[in-house]
Amino acid sequence: GALLKIEGSVVAAHTRTPCTPGTRVSVHDLFFNMPARRKFLKSASAELRRCLSVVNDYALAYPEIAFEVSHDGKTILNLAACASTEEALRRLWGGEANVRACETRNAESRARVRIWFNRADSGQRLAVRLFVNRRRVSDGGVRAALAGAWGSAGGEAFVLIDLDPADVDVNIHPTKQEVRFRRQDKIFGAVYACARELDAGATREMPSERHVPVFWEQKKRPLEETPERFRPIGDFSVSTNPASGGVFEKTRSEVTNARFDSALERSPALESVRFMGTLRSGYALFDTPRGLLIMDPHAAHERVLYERIVRAFENAVPSQRLAIAIEIPPALLAEAGLFGEELSKMAFAIEEGRLVAVPGLRGLGRLGPLDLFRSALKGIAEEPDPEKRDREVWWRWARMACSEAVKLGGALEPEEACDLLARLCECETPTLCPHGRPTLREVSAAELTSWFGRE
Repeated sequence: GALLKIEGSVVAAHTRTPCTPGTRVSVHDLFFNMPARRKFLKSASAELRRCLSVVNDYALAYPEIAFEVSHDGKTILNLAACASTEEALRRLWGGEANVRACETRNAESRARVRIWFNRADSGQRLAVRLFVNRRRVSDGGVRAALAGAWGSAGGEAFVLIDLDPADVDVNIHPTKQEVRFRRQDKIFGAVYACARELDAGATREMPSERHVPVFWEQKKRPLEETPERFRPIGDFSVSTNPASGGVFEKTRSEVTNARFDSALERSPALESVRFMGTLRSGYALFDTPRGLLIMDPHAAHERVLYERIVRAFENAVPSQRLAIAIEIPPALLAEAGLFGEELSKMAFAIEEGRLVAVPGLRGLGRLGPLDLFRSALKGIAEEPDPEKRDREVWWRWARMACSEAVKLGGALEPEEACDLLARLCECETPTLCPHGRPTLREVSAAELTSWFGRE
């Protein structure tokens, strides 16, 4: 074998040496002689997590090779060789991952495209790992092709593209992280076709974009029997007004305490609110003493779920023991070892490589334990300031919880609409969803009078 030692950009040793098969890379005092670069490094744990990410990715591209990572003399990641890429992916994504694969070849570009996809139903964004000729790179065209084929579908994709080295330029980025294809349109088409073929085989098993949570589908279930997280709050009564054609009327005694953002420059009076129904477009209409109130149920439900998680982090996060412990993928377990104390404060518990407890937060019912665990690790690693890590994590969870919100146009019963409006009024910022979209719009009686010329 060979030994190559570099110190301060100077080759200190380059000689032959006896060694066992394989390659070993050892790094000490990175940027010790470049303070300007060194100060931009994140914490040691964050930089180590980046190293683990690179190693995990290359373990997918080279499943036949074993990888081991040591830090301060301690082995923190040990990945044995695998018989196939699928086996390596399950080691990273977990044994329960629904991995789908597809392969296609493009005759014009002489490219071979292979895609493995693990779809997520929790609002997770699409994460793409791309290797071109087994080199780890990124390419906006490939990501655009996947987005075009799958739409807003989230999850994790692993893409391998093999083609003639003469048809790809690897020298367009200082760090060699980006490439340029000679026949970009052909590569785009090959990736798009492969992704569409993969998606077609899974169409029947994929959830509908207009998925409606179970509670909203149970039209005939009495309100008293609904799950705890959907029960009305405050002093509410529901009655039908025969004179109004069965329009439901809901009253609330402490309406004067309802808080509304100043963005609307006025506060709707909710002392006596009548739910009039929903438009075909899905918006809910309410008759109030001040005029007409229009609510976007999806945006309103997002705000309710979001603030529920925020309030949970204001106090100690409760821990919920899992009935069945979940095996943590080895690649994820290595990262968890770097942030054991932080994860413990967030109510996670790990025993013998298995996840045994997770945060018991309401509003995260449809998010899997491993989804919560992964998002917590990402939030902790990406925020170097320990005092701000909680905020980064709950922001990620809150965005994921938004996928549980009722979809615009879904079935909405009068009791549910009024209950949702009441919960919205309890929020700190009831007029905006977490993404900044309005939840409510009021048309005053004066505006209606002016429109119809009855002034």
